[in-house]
Amino acid sequence: MKIAVIVEGGVVQNVLSNQENVDIVIVDYDTEGADEEETTTVLENEAYVYGGITKPEVNKKEIDQICQDASPLIK
Repeated sequence: MKIAVIVEGGVVQNVLSNQENVDIVIVDYDTEGADEEETTTVLENEAYVYGGITKPEVNKKEIDQICQDASPLIK
């Protein structure tokens, strides 16, 4: 399975996958500036859980290209 999280300006813009039926939970431990009612405890740490994306966009061609382009930096 391949998953790419697209971040721009520190904000998650999209999540891509090459498979369907993937559940996504995006957890941000940088809660500075977040209202208390927007945060929760995740693994004993205060966190903001992003609810805007819970399923990836399935795009096999694009995820394969991302992985190929990024492969020199992935160890």
